[in-house]
Parts: sequence; C-alpha cells; structure tokens
Amino acid sequence: MPDVTLEGPVGLRFRTENVRNLERDQDKIIDLLRFIPGEDGGKREAWMTRPNAGPDNMCPRELADAIWDFQSLWKFRGLFQVVDGVADPGRTTIAHLNRLVSDWEKRKGLKPLPSPPPAPSARARFTALDRLQGFDPTPLNPSVPGEAFQALPVGSKTATVRLVGGDSETAANLDVTLSGFGSRPATGVVFTELTARDKPTRPFRLRSGATTGGAVLTASNPDGSVAGRLQIAVLPRKSLSVRFYILSDTSGELGHRAKAISRAEIPEFVRVADRIWSQANIGVTYAGTHDFVFKGDAGDVVDAHQVVLQFGDQKQAEKTPADRHVIFVWELSDKAKKKVRGETPFKGPVICLHHILHPPSSIFAHELGHSLQLEHKHARGDPENLMIRSSVSPRCSTGIRFFLSTPLEARIGRNANRAVP
Repeated sequence: MPDVTLEGPVGLRFRTENVRNLERDQDKIIDLLRFIPGEDGGKREAWMTRPNAGPDNMCPRELADAIWDFQSLWKFRGLFQVVDGVADPGRTTIAHLNRLVSDWEKRKGLKPLPSPPPAPSARARFTALDRLQGFDPTPLNPSVPGEAFQALPVGSKTATVRLVGGDSETAANLDVTLSGFGSRPATGVVFTELTARDKPTRPFRLRSGATTGGAVLTASNPDGSVAGRLQIAVLPRKSLSVRFYILSDTSGELGHRAKAISRAEIPEFVRVADRIWSQANIGVTYAGTHDFVFKGDAGDVVDAHQVVLQFGDQKQAEKTPADRHVIFVWELSDKAKKKVRGETPFKGPVICLHHILHPPSSIFAHELGHSLQLEHKHARGDPENLMIRSSVSPRCSTGIRFFLSTPLEARIGRNANRAVP
C-alpha cells in the first residue's frame, strides 16, 4: 500500500473541536486503521466490516475514537508527546500510520482485508446512532424480529437510536409507538423523532423519566405485525468509589516495589472507567492513592490471593474505606503464559493489577466488571466489548484493548447496575 497523504486534518480536536474532515481523507484514515492489527493500535480485528466515513466537515464518533485510541497507545509507548484526537497532514499520526502499514505489509506479509461478503437479507431494526450509549443489538428474544436492547439512566437522560428499514420494509412506512414493559413499567419515558440526514433511516431521541423500570419502542408494519422492537431498561443511579494502592514488600535490603506506575496517571484510570460504566448509570469516583506494604516476601511473581488475604489481615479497607480497592503489583502469577494483566481473586472489593498494564486504564475497567459479578461469558460478538475474553490467554491479558470508545452491552450494564448496592 503506498504512503497516504491528507489534504486536511481528520478527527475531533481534543474530542470536541471539529476540523476540516474531508470525506476522502476520512476514508484514507479508515483504510489505514483497518489494515493495522489491534496490538499496534489499529482496528483490523474490530473493523472486519468497514465503517463508513462521514460527509465533509463531520467525523463519525467511531473514527474520532479510533484516532484518539491510536494516539493514546503510542503516547503510552513513548512515541507521541500529545494526544489530541486528530490526524494532521504531514504530522506524526499519519506518518506513523503509514510506517506501521509498510512494516506489517513488507516485513510480516500482511495483506489488506478483503471486501466484506454481501449482507444477508435484512429485516427492519433499531441500531445505535453513536457508541457509548448502552445499546445492545443482540435480541433478548430471538423469535422477535429486529429486537434490540437499550439501557437508559433514570432522570431525564437521553440516548439516540435509529430505525433502519429492511429489504422488504421501508422505515418511513413503519408506525412507531412506545409503551411500558415488564413487571415494573417505567413511567415518563418519551421519544422524539429527529430529522434524518440519511433518508432511508429514522433517528429517535429517547428520554427517561423519573422512575426506573422497563419500556419498549415498537415499529409496526401497516398490517399491525411487528417489524422491529427496542426494549428499554431505565436504570437507577449507582456509584463506586475506588482507592488505589502501590504494593511493596519487606524482603531483602530494598524489597520489591511496583515502580512502573505513576500516581499522576491513576485519575485517568477512573475517568476512563467512569465513561464506560456511565452507560450502565454507574459513576466511578477516585478516592485516593496509597502505599501498601506486604509484610514479608511477596515473591518475584505475586500470588494475588496472598496479597488480598494480607490486605484483609491488615484491615486496610477499614483504614481507607472505599467500594473497591485496586492494588498494583509488579508481576501477577500465571508463570506459564505471563500474559495476565489483571486479576479479581474473589468476587468482591479487591482487584490486583500488573504495574505495566497496557493500556492500564482499560484493564481496570474490565476487572471492575468482574468485581460486579460479570464473567467473560457475558460478552458476545464485538471484539472491543468490555467483558470479551482475550484470544491470547484464557484469562485477562494484553490481548484486550479498551479505551473511551469501549462499548458496554446493555444487558451487561443492567446486570452490573443490579450488583451495586
């Protein structure tokens, strides 16, 4: 693939400021990211189906997040100095994208992804208009055509979805209604149809009311049959406070210490986790960072269970109260693979994290899910899903990558919300 040049910048500067975003430039960045494997910050595994570029002057959130994620990875690796979310002509981001494509192509024999196969016959369905809104396309009831699921925080909070027509149904001809659902219907939920830029689709803004419970948005054919259905769970507000600890022990003259993590980095862990878990109306707050001294020799490879037991014996949680306690160690056990980056030894409040996590904030968000009684098996499909199991190791490993763009399936969010007191 020849080196790519841009006519103008692509992305959202510092996640908010629009730039030129020519559609043809967006296509170039998408193709570069789609070529590069995830281990180098690309989207090869995640974008087997190629995402569409936006029109001129409008960068889709998925592409903006992908640029931000790519820059975040290479800043963590020490190559980039600044993460601003934009690929500028002739600057570091586009140059490194070109360099990685060339490296993977020439030295490692990687080929561009083939064009996706023709899509199967489609039914009318509701889809997410943007990521990070608690949407789940997997049907709760496979017998219901076009069913999806949406988590929505209580208290006048919004999410935007769109109704897409199928091969035999036109979205404009479908009648859309909202009603209560389940044993405890939510009251006050409303929906508003928005003006569509893409005429074959119909966007809707959902707004929650003052009560939790269930609702359902139904798209019906002229004959009254169901064409698509969106189940809505209005979730109560929950919160989790988190304290962090940097482990050391008293072995030898100097002992061991988790040195590769900086205290200044830790609030970013909370910001990322809070953004992801906000999809389930769970707020994650920072309660402080402390030293934790293991009395004795914790070993070159740390047994997380022993650390947790001593954490309890020292009554550390009583001294520094929080809903969750996260301990950075120097290397977690699993000597055979040495791929483990995070471990939640017991379902509960204590999490151990490897001190050279990559990316560090992401594995914390994943392990937080385990502490809320979620297993890898809860996740399906999307290779960037928060609770997906890595193909590299049967445990939580460096093969998993989560950033601000990590989707949280709605049912996962509902289950986790229920697990928080």
